[in-house]
Amino acid sequence: MLAVEKRPTTLAQRCCCYVNQTAHFQVLRIVNIPYFYFERAVFPGQQLLFETPPTAQIEVYTGSPMSAMLSDRFPCTQLFI
Repeated sequence: MLAVEKRPTTLAQRCCCYVNQTAHFQVLRIVNIPYFYFERAVFPGQQLLFETPPTAQIEVYTGSPMSAMLSDRFPCTQLFI
Protein backbone atom coordinates (compact mmCIF):
# COMPACT_ATOMS: atom_id res chain seq x y z
CA MET A 1 0.00 0.00 0.00
CA LEU A 2 1.27 3.48 -0.90
CA ALA A 3 1.78 5.88 2.00
CA VAL A 4 0.33 9.34 1.48
CA GLU A 5 1.91 12.30 3.21
CA LYS A 6 -0.62 14.49 4.97
CA ARG A 7 0.02 18.21 4.99
CA PRO A 8 -0.95 20.31 7.99
CA THR A 9 -4.26 22.08 7.63
CA THR A 10 -3.76 25.65 6.46
CA LEU A 11 -6.04 28.62 6.12
CA ALA A 12 -7.87 28.87 2.83
CA GLN A 13 -6.04 31.17 0.49
CA ARG A 14 -7.75 34.16 -1.10
CA CYS A 15 -7.04 35.88 -4.40
CA CYS A 16 -5.73 39.43 -4.08
CA CYS A 17 -4.93 42.22 -6.51
CA TYR A 18 -2.43 45.05 -5.94
CA VAL A 19 -1.73 47.89 -8.40
CA ASN A 20 1.34 50.10 -8.06
CA GLN A 21 -0.20 53.52 -8.72
CA THR A 22 3.03 55.39 -8.02
CA ALA A 23 5.87 56.39 -10.33
CA HIS A 24 8.30 54.39 -8.17
CA PHE A 25 9.49 50.80 -7.88
CA GLN A 26 7.78 48.92 -4.99
CA VAL A 27 8.34 45.66 -3.12
CA LEU A 28 5.41 43.84 -1.49
CA ARG A 29 6.04 41.50 1.46
CA ILE A 30 3.81 39.36 3.63
CA VAL A 31 5.29 39.43 7.12
CA ASN A 32 3.04 37.80 9.69
CA ILE A 33 2.38 34.24 8.45
CA PRO A 34 4.85 31.64 9.79
CA TYR A 35 6.49 29.44 7.13
CA PHE A 36 4.94 31.54 4.35
CA TYR A 37 7.30 33.57 2.19
CA PHE A 38 6.02 36.18 -0.22
CA GLU A 39 8.04 39.04 -1.66
CA ARG A 40 7.45 40.52 -5.11
CA ALA A 41 8.75 43.51 -7.06
CA VAL A 42 6.04 45.71 -8.57
CA PHE A 43 6.93 48.27 -11.22
CA PRO A 44 5.05 51.56 -11.74
CA GLY A 45 1.60 50.89 -13.19
CA GLN A 46 1.96 47.12 -12.81
CA GLN A 47 -0.90 44.96 -11.51
CA LEU A 48 -0.02 41.98 -9.30
CA LEU A 49 -2.39 39.05 -8.68
CA PHE A 50 -1.53 36.61 -5.88
CA GLU A 51 -3.03 34.24 -3.32
CA THR A 52 -2.53 34.58 0.40
CA PRO A 53 -4.08 33.52 3.72
CA PRO A 54 -6.84 35.95 4.75
CA THR A 55 -5.02 36.99 7.93
CA ALA A 56 -1.88 38.15 6.10
CA GLN A 57 -0.43 41.63 6.55
CA ILE A 58 1.19 43.39 3.58
CA GLU A 59 4.17 45.71 3.84
CA VAL A 60 4.91 47.98 0.86
CA TYR A 61 8.45 49.28 0.36
CA THR A 62 8.93 52.15 -2.11
CA GLY A 63 12.05 53.49 -3.76
CA SER A 64 14.92 52.08 -5.77
CA PRO A 65 15.72 48.35 -5.58
CA MET A 66 18.80 49.13 -3.48
CA SER A 67 17.21 51.57 -1.01
CA ALA A 68 13.50 50.89 -0.58
CA MET A 69 11.80 52.35 2.51
CA LEU A 70 8.68 51.03 4.26
CA SER A 71 5.84 53.23 2.98
CA ASP A 72 2.67 51.36 3.95
CA ARG A 73 1.33 48.41 5.97
CA PHE A 74 -2.22 47.03 5.74
CA PRO A 75 -4.25 43.77 5.94
CA CYS A 76 -4.66 41.70 2.78
CA THR A 77 -8.42 41.88 3.25
CA GLN A 78 -8.24 45.27 1.54
CA LEU A 79 -6.96 43.56 -1.63
CA PHE A 80 -9.43 40.64 -1.93
CA ILE A 81 -11.10 40.29 -5.31
